[in-house]
Amino acid sequence: MAISLASQVIAVSAALISLDYSHRFTARPEPPKAEYDYIVIGAGTGGATVAARLSELSNVQVLLLEAGGPGNIESDAPAMANMIIKGQWNWNYTNVKQSVGIGWKNQVIPEHRGYGLGGTSSINSMVFNRGNSRGYDDWANRYGATGWGWDDVHQYFMKWENNTDSKIVKDNPDWHSTKGPVQVSSFKNPDPIYQLMVRANNELGYPTTDINGPKQVGVAISQSFTTVRGVRSSSSNSYLEGKRRPNLDISVYSRVIRLLFKGLAATGVQYVKNDVTYVAKATKEIIVSAGAINTPQLLMLSGIGPAQHLHHHSIPVLSDLPVGVGLKNHPRIDLRVLIKNDSLVTTSRQQDLNSLTVPNLYKWFTYGSGPLSEYHNTVTFLNSRNNKDKNWPDLSVEVRLLYQPTDIQSSAQSFDDVYGWTEYLKPYANRYYFQMMPIHQLPRSSGYVQLKSSNPYDAPVINPKLLSHPKDMDELVEVIRYALYMAERSSLAQYLLPLRPIPGCNACPHTSYLYECDSYIKCQIKQITWTVYHDCCTVRMGDPYSKDTVLDPRLKIKGLHRLRVCDASVFPNIPNANINSATFMVGEKCAEMIKEDNH
Repeated sequence: MAISLASQVIAVSAALISLDYSHRFTARPEPPKAEYDYIVIGAGTGGATVAARLSELSNVQVLLLEAGGPGNIESDAPAMANMIIKGQWNWNYTNVKQSVGIGWKNQVIPEHRGYGLGGTSSINSMVFNRGNSRGYDDWANRYGATGWGWDDVHQYFMKWENNTDSKIVKDNPDWHSTKGPVQVSSFKNPDPIYQLMVRANNELGYPTTDINGPKQVGVAISQSFTTVRGVRSSSSNSYLEGKRRPNLDISVYSRVIRLLFKGLAATGVQYVKNDVTYVAKATKEIIVSAGAINTPQLLMLSGIGPAQHLHHHSIPVLSDLPVGVGLKNHPRIDLRVLIKNDSLVTTSRQQDLNSLTVPNLYKWFTYGSGPLSEYHNTVTFLNSRNNKDKNWPDLSVEVRLLYQPTDIQSSAQSFDDVYGWTEYLKPYANRYYFQMMPIHQLPRSSGYVQLKSSNPYDAPVINPKLLSHPKDMDELVEVIRYALYMAERSSLAQYLLPLRPIPGCNACPHTSYLYECDSYIKCQIKQITWTVYHDCCTVRMGDPYSKDTVLDPRLKIKGLHRLRVCDASVFPNIPNANINSATFMVGEKCAEMIKEDNH
């Protein structure tokens, strides 16, 4: 029997009120107490995991401080992924001007970072991708991160994973778990155009694979961080929502501005909530999990960092360590390829604000289905010519379906040449297209995070030095060439409209296709390179005797006491993957080490 629109409106209204209450109830409205056993700074992927696991100890008191606010429908509905990064859930950072990406607005590349419960796990594209086992062995063997090889960290990946696809688990039972708090799910009904994309990759020699299984090279319609009910599996939804414990206080809109010390021991934090400054003390440990940008900023503001840089900002030096050094990120460009026939797009429809209709909301709340419930990519892993280990791929192409609203100029505002991009995007209005993202997964280039000033409210200086290593540039050209070939000459091409040169770039006069024109590919890199916002490696762990590390392998800051870091900043090197999975793993392992050391 059909449900009337009026009944749907009533049901949706009640569900929205319940959802809002659930999110707000996760955090306590009153200021926290003055003293705790543990204080965790940042409720992102690492921080929410650590805080939740520590609060399993009923005899300890844990405070979790988050600068942003609680979740809402935008952070829960997977299809809102492209909308949420434009709003209040983003720190809205930018990188300093690079030698590439000069076509972006003001010639600076945006850098999205999550601001709120769940951190970047509440705004990312939800791709479940652990990274190659060889990368973690490299952490241990090359960087001296003892205890972080694949055989060591595998159990912590399994500890958080709750894989809802029984076939994937059955095919690779040693590589997946169904017992963790974080659900990952497969695409229920992939659009026909996604299936054609997979087939085209198969024909070019890339088999269908489980990218989180033993063989990474190949193509997959990726699993995503979503539940079987079509809700985003952020760290907040997975570890904090509905699991409120009396010994875990969660304080939102609480921005930590300084760590406090007695000698070399961390004793507390200074934070601001509702324009009032508070101090909270920790009797056991402070865990900094503010992310790969904000963690080094906070440490440097507190006197932990390169001495010369701290002196420049008149900050007393507590410990001279290479904080902020070694920033890595995955460089990419985006190709927009129009789908010829909208009938090939069935599930991934209306992935924008137009999908927030009463019928769609009713389907999502009642059945966990409909346009709001899905957001998936295809991922193809491949190797560059330079890559010596062909089982550890260094390149990938991620592809997702998007819908271009009629407001073309709003999209064009992201670029410096607003008029040129407005004209370029006109054929995309009210159309579905593939966003094809060629990515360098193992870049050699690295940069830094520094302070702009000693004012904690000044955004830090972010310089990833993208593609500063010449081999990175050459290999990005390779993967872009592959993506262009897919769009222009593979069996997929017949279902796509021909590509046109982007504003500021010209096709070669004597070639028929863009993939044949290296000067065009290099121009694209110059104009529209940006990142997958996978910032990491700014507070690196590893050999405690190395001058390049800040942390020992137990994630303790060298030379200091009662202070650890547990987020993506601790990575010795960037995984060849979306980094959310690895950050969950760091959170799980970090929490266990804290328990081992203190209980």
